[in-house]
Amino acid sequence: MRQLGRNVSIRMTAGAVALLLAGCAGPSTRVLPRVDTNPEYQMPGDIPVLEEVNTFYLQEELARLTRSPRPSGSRGESSASAYIRQLLGDYGYETAFQPFQYRQEDGTVISGTNVTAVRSVSSPDADILILCAHHDTEIGSPGAVDDTAGVVTMLETARLLARLPSDTELRFVSFSGHEEQNLGSRHYVSTMTEEERNRVIGVIDLDRLGAMTGGNIILGTVDRNETMLGDLLLEASREITDTSWSYERCAGGDASSFLRGRIPAVTVTRRQSSFGEGTPYDRAETVNIEDVAQIVDVICQAVSKIMSLDTPSMTAKAHYYNNFHDLAYVQAKDQGIPFGVDPERFAELLGMDGVLSAENTTKTGVRIQNYQFPMKWFGVDQTIVTSCYFLDGKLDSLSIEADRAGVDFEDMKERLSAWYGEPRDAGSGPSGTSFEWTDALFRRSFLLTPGQDGFDLEVSSWEPGRSILEQRTVSGTLLAPGVSDPRGRLLCAFTSRLLPEDAVEHIGCLTLYTDGVGGETCYLQRMPSEDEGEKKEQHTEDGAEAKPAKWEIGIDFNDAMTENGRFRDQTETAKMIVRLYGQILEQEDPARYRDGFEAETADGISEDPNQGLRIGEAPGDFTEELPPPPNFEDSFWMYVLTDWQRQEQSVEAEGGPAREVPQTDLWEKRIRYFDRFPELVSYRWHVRMALKLDVVEDSDGEE
Repeated sequence: MRQLGRNVSIRMTAGAVALLLAGCAGPSTRVLPRVDTNPEYQMPGDIPVLEEVNTFYLQEELARLTRSPRPSGSRGESSASAYIRQLLGDYGYETAFQPFQYRQEDGTVISGTNVTAVRSVSSPDADILILCAHHDTEIGSPGAVDDTAGVVTMLETARLLARLPSDTELRFVSFSGHEEQNLGSRHYVSTMTEEERNRVIGVIDLDRLGAMTGGNIILGTVDRNETMLGDLLLEASREITDTSWSYERCAGGDASSFLRGRIPAVTVTRRQSSFGEGTPYDRAETVNIEDVAQIVDVICQAVSKIMSLDTPSMTAKAHYYNNFHDLAYVQAKDQGIPFGVDPERFAELLGMDGVLSAENTTKTGVRIQNYQFPMKWFGVDQTIVTSCYFLDGKLDSLSIEADRAGVDFEDMKERLSAWYGEPRDAGSGPSGTSFEWTDALFRRSFLLTPGQDGFDLEVSSWEPGRSILEQRTVSGTLLAPGVSDPRGRLLCAFTSRLLPEDAVEHIGCLTLYTDGVGGETCYLQRMPSEDEGEKKEQHTEDGAEAKPAKWEIGIDFNDAMTENGRFRDQTETAKMIVRLYGQILEQEDPARYRDGFEAETADGISEDPNQGLRIGEAPGDFTEELPPPPNFEDSFWMYVLTDWQRQEQSVEAEGGPAREVPQTDLWEKRIRYFDRFPELVSYRWHVRMALKLDVVEDSDGEE
């Protein structure tokens, strides 16, 4: 037993777990005695204590749940639901399945099963606290990071809190349907009564945890604003971890389902994605179990304060943090508008439901829908009912009318000019001159038109075109200066680190440009040849003439980095760079790389994905479905960046037999194809060292 505090745990490899679990049967490998869940129950000595986080339990559950993919409605998802429910029942919670079905517009029916566990208390008005994660996965992915690590975090938290006295009703929910527009969490919230929703003091959503390359833990909210639970987690993280967690904007996900039900929620997640996420390589071996254990520690410390019998009801405090009586989405200057999404996705990103106020069809058959959302714009305190127009189900434009804005034409003009500079004259009409502003960073335009009763403001998408920041050689020599931006040197250096040492033979120019966030993220084009008379003179740093260049790589620095110089998602940027180099190989020497890839990875493979074996499974093991096989470029970046070798290595390290991965699997053959080329094996090692993907501490703590 221990007092709340820092946890020290021991790493176990997947191979060790596999050997220890040999012979274990049934959905649960342990059955604990049911505990007294009476709120007045006290531990001996009346001292609330927690057991130590059990890393073996975490590893065991992770290994069990990642044995197969778990798409919503699949047999794998059904098996996982039963396993999760039995464990929560073993810990003394009242459990239930919550099946659901959803029919899409095309008639496709999506089904799934949520698992709920409740620890009730005697008071009918008690506060309710919810912890949740999702157990479904992408098709073909074991989903270790997304989101089995979140599920096992929830399960271990439930085990540790089960014996503590509490005056707060605890609920643990594992959702299905997350990968299908959060259908499971939306269904769960829809079943809650108004009285229940008013009693909920907060929701902790656990998603994408444990990735060794995911960056720091963040507390995600749709508007980056604090929540009561988030602040308690922040305080606990400062006491337990080496680095404090921080709030970040994190739209969408299961937390948005609760927000749309006017229930405060915070997502505990990683700042960045992992390389194997959503692929067959999102395996248990890629999860840092010590990180997961530490997250459990932080959550237990925060939640135990709420559970304490000495703590009064926190409903009023939670509602003070998040006032849902004046619910409005604040459109910040540094936040883009997701043009092109459907109404459901738009509502998910805003964390609130809109009202369909009008719908019709044009003579040409275009369906027009007008959804209205309460929003706040340009620093105006008043909530503005904003009309959002969807054409054939895709967001096309937004409109604000004067009678809903609380400001007049001149005031709105001043506010827009303060944000986006002086406008251009957009023409005159019956009521005066219209003005237009453009936002190159977030690819949108604002048209302000005067009217008899005020004005109309229309917000639309806008294509700014490419703007060159600078051009450099792979070694960093400046070729063509452009806009002065310190992010350029940082991004260029990062790109160079992920290219081979002889990249100068293939790549003559790195171009950093932008066409705004969300536009073209990168490009690859052949540079003019010397025969065309357009050769660009280049020199190395020592003045010697360089070899003729062949390829130009372009990277949008605004898609890669934020305005404060931080990567938006370093994982995605690295994937993009490696993928671009794969395209160069494919086009530069097709006979050596592409032709063999197409010939050797297609022979004898059925086009029916159900006939293939999931990567890492032995013949005869159950599998339901594989995703479409990756093309050349995607196979290449997965070869370089994912841990496709790790499973076999971990088993061999523990003295177990090396598992023969079936070569009939198309995914496996495509990834392994590149391993025959010594130069690509060397390149893979080079990139993984640069990103510190293969740096593992040994038992003595040395690298």
